Amino acid sequence: MKTQMLKNNLYFSLLFLLATSPILAQDQDLGTESVTVVKNYAPVILIGAKPLIAPILKEVSWDQKRTLTYPIQEFPVASNFIPQLAAPDALPAEKAPKSYNTLVHLGLGSRSTAALWADSQIKQSRYAHIGLQLMHNSMVQDLPELNWDSNFFNTQLQGSYYFSKRKKHYQAGASLKHMAYSWYGMPIMQGGIAQLSIAVPVYDLQQNYFSSEIFGSFRQDKGALESLSITGGDFRDTTQSNAQKIIVHGNGRFMLGDKPLFWNASYDFRGGQFSIPPLSSFDQSNGLGYQIHKVALNPVIELADADAFFKLGSKIIYSNGLKIYPDIYGQYALVADFVSAFARLSGDFNLNDYASFVQENPFVSPSLEVLPSDQRYAFELGVKGGGAAFSYSLSWMENSTNNQALFVQNPKNYLNAYEKQFNYGNSFEVVYDAIDTQRLGVGIEAAPLQGLSLSGHYHRFDYTTTPAQEAWHLPKESARIQLEYNFLSRFTLNGSWNYTGVRTARSSQMVQFIVAGPMPSEVFELPGFHRLDAQLFYQANERLSVFVKGSNLTGSTYALWSGFVAPPRVVMAGAQYRFDL
Repeated sequence: MKTQMLKNNLYFSLLFLLATSPILAQDQDLGTESVTVVKNYAPVILIGAKPLIAPILKEVSWDQKRTLTYPIQEFPVASNFIPQLAAPDALPAEKAPKSYNTLVHLGLGSRSTAALWADSQIKQSRYAHIGLQLMHNSMVQDLPELNWDSNFFNTQLQGSYYFSKRKKHYQAGASLKHMAYSWYGMPIMQGGIAQLSIAVPVYDLQQNYFSSEIFGSFRQDKGALESLSITGGDFRDTTQSNAQKIIVHGNGRFMLGDKPLFWNASYDFRGGQFSIPPLSSFDQSNGLGYQIHKVALNPVIELADADAFFKLGSKIIYSNGLKIYPDIYGQYALVADFVSAFARLSGDFNLNDYASFVQENPFVSPSLEVLPSDQRYAFELGVKGGGAAFSYSLSWMENSTNNQALFVQNPKNYLNAYEKQFNYGNSFEVVYDAIDTQRLGVGIEAAPLQGLSLSGHYHRFDYTTTPAQEAWHLPKESARIQLEYNFLSRFTLNGSWNYTGVRTARSSQMVQFIVAGPMPSEVFELPGFHRLDAQLFYQANERLSVFVKGSNLTGSTYALWSGFVAPPRVVMAGAQYRFDL
């Protein structure tokens, strides 16, 4: 019994010392010696059955060791199940389409129409290649119910040499162009103005235009000078009237702190001489000439963040005096990626020349007056935005231009004889007016189905002229709808519908005045018209595709310019073929 009490007292003393030893240790100075803490290690099984940790025994008065048995059930859980992955299937390799260096497009159609386009990019070395392009459009058959030649053709040939190495790119080339049109808008009676009886056995109504250009350019990906280009051109016709141009343009950027300053600089020269004086002039001794120089500098700073973008710049122009115009644009996201408001304020001093007038209206006479146009300002305000499959824009714009060029019928002039018969009210002169234009427009683009894209716009115009009576040949409305649909992997359908609203035109006649006064004239309206065009492509293989194309499918009878009826329905079929030279 005493032995048992002695054992109990000994156990009690040991437990008391173990319990009070941490408290006593807190009063001791540990000094600078390090303390090592030893933590019991409990291994964890990471792979296999769910990890189990050995139980912690809290009772110490066991007489003998006991064997503990734990039933283990193995089943996969998220923490320990690693599935055996099979080898991934190889993705089907798409064969890259072979590229060819030459494409030829040829179409032949009704009314003896033809369209040819050929493009070839021939590699010369690792860094250089040569580009050749040929374009041709023509109609040989005359328009119905016309007694005059109304055929036309337009042909252009261009060659270029390209050299690119690392981040620098060079180009040089030349082009030749020949256009032939006829002044077929011969009136019989217009507005009660008497048509004098002129006995001309054969009318020489065809006009030919010849132009040539040489050009060169340099471009690099970044730097103070990013690109530099120069173009020189000559333009002539069969009446010995001519025009020349020289254009030099460069652009680049400088860093102002952490913001880039973009700049554009250019020199533009336009000159020419007409062999025939204006038909509305009684002085028929000499044609008019012109020479216009323009030097321009356009610095711009761009600022942007997540919701806004601003472009702040100006156009500094010297052309017979110093002119400064704003070049400002701002955009702010009202609803991210869906609605943005934008505004633009700009202006410019635009040079005109004989070649640009012919490009817009090939029926002008070789007896024009050429002046530059001063766009005092153009202010636009609107909203735009969109979603995943559509975008839209709605805008209002006001534009004010001095000396805006307008096309108006030349007066019938039977007082003088000309080698070419463009003096019967069947050609156009250029007149200039100060015009304020207000435009309200809406546009939309959508892709409602895979392979289908739609776009369209509508514009309404209002003109204020000083001192002219009307804005000659400018439409009151315009609209356009375009469609592109790719289907059955090989077919592509393109379609467009265009509407041009009512325009105002004028006809007049030169008379010998006893007392000076205005020429007898009449103002009339050209009705609005619509035009439907469509084209269907079929890709037969990687080289060959065939197409059928229809122009003016509704057979609308309309005049692009007063007195000049546009071609009726034309259907054309052809093919495109790719190959290597």
